[in-house]
Amino acid sequence: MGRTLLKVLLVFAGMSVSFSFSEARAVGLFQHYSIMVNPEDTSYGCLSCHDGTIASSVGICTVDCTVSDSHPVEKEYPPLGREAKFASIDNVVAAGIKLLDNKIGCISCHDITNQSESHLRIPNENSGLCTVCHIQ
Repeated sequence: MGRTLLKVLLVFAGMSVSFSFSEARAVGLFQHYSIMVNPEDTSYGCLSCHDGTIASSVGICTVDCTVSDSHPVEKEYPPLGREAKFASIDNVVAAGIKLLDNKIGCISCHDITNQSESHLRIPNENSGLCTVCHIQ
């Protein structure tokens, strides 16, 4: 309970710092479930809430990922040595996937400004979202 309260206080403290800067700086913020966030943030920004204490926990993999892990984030795209199994960066970006510094992150597949459940950038019917990147 104490840890959750501390995280909530830290989030609110961060919000007040964000609002104390000029209005131009706040333009990029977006209200996501009552919290002002940057929709272009790194996966670590998403995980500051999505760690199970403030928002639902999400499984991610940032170090040594295996098939049984959740999707890797903060990793170079395409994975080194596996380029033949992945679509080109140009094709991925043209399809609507967002890469930050040529890295896969939460915002690659999720757009919090999209109000649908899971906030997907591209519908995933018949694995359509997955097959944008994974071609083999």
